[in-house]
Amino acid sequence: MECKSFVNIEIRPTDDAVRLLRLILSFASDCLDFDLDEIDELKVAITEIIGYLRAYLSDDVLVRFSLLLDDDVLRTEIFAPISPESFSLDERSPMFVLARSLLDELEFSEREDGVFSIRMAKQKRNSDE
Repeated sequence: MECKSFVNIEIRPTDDAVRLLRLILSFASDCLDFDLDEIDELKVAITEIIGYLRAYLSDDVLVRFSLLLDDDVLRTEIFAPISPESFSLDERSPMFVLARSLLDELEFSEREDGVFSIRMAKQKRNSDE
C-alpha cells in the first residue's frame, strides 16, 4: 500500500470511531516511519481530547480530523462544531495537562462559524540514537 503524507477523515464522536482513528494512527507509525511510542502518545492525547469534547457534541455530528506529515512533524487538526454557549475550556483540567505533556504543540481556538479547532503536533524523534 502506498503511503500518503496526509489523511482527512470525518467521523461521529463515538467509541467505535475513536478506535478507528487510533487504528489509522497505528498504521501511520509504520507508514510514516514514526516510533510506536510517539504515535501512542499522540493516540492518548487525541483520545483524551475527544473524551473531553464528547460532553459538548451530539453523536450525530461529524468531527473532521486531518493528519499531515510535514518535515518529520505529524500535524493533527480536529474540527468540531460546538455550541459556544455550552462549552468552556479549562486549561487546568487533567485532559489539558496530559495532552500538553504528550505533544510538542497544542492549540485550541474557536472560529467565527462556530467550529472549534484543535491543532496538535508531534515531532519525530531522532532515529539515529
